[in-house]
Amino acid sequence: MDLSPRASAFFESYLSAFERMDPGDVAGHFSFPLHMTSDGEPVGLSSIAGPDEWREEIARLVSFYGDVGVTTAQMLAARSIEVSPRVEHAVVHWQLRDASGADVYDFHAVYTLAEIEGATRIVALAHDELPRALAYASGSARA
Repeated sequence: MDLSPRASAFFESYLSAFERMDPGDVAGHFSFPLHMTSDGEPVGLSSIAGPDEWREEIARLVSFYGDVGVTTAQMLAARSIEVSPRVEHAVVHWQLRDASGADVYDFHAVYTLAEIEGATRIVALAHDELPRALAYASGSARA
């Protein structure tokens, strides 16, 4: 892993919130408006105005994870690049796992992290999770 100390601490907190499957805590790692690009057909472009809208989306994602048995995630690879003293980009290859430690599916995400009001927050996100999640849910990506 080649993450800055700031990005490393941020993702440790983010992963902890994820493992608790707490939509409010996960959403607290973001700042708004959030800009998101999702791979799919077509590519999805979103601007999320505020935390209430995002908490609802995170709640749906947490529900999906519960349905497919996801309980944790591991960084397979990660690196960050400082843009300025308060802004950096992080690229993470995630592996989602179930309670037994078995792989569920993996995906890639690129995060723009910024220091907002004294805390590191995600201000932009691009990922390829949607097609991988849909393939897994449909059974076409299961072993």
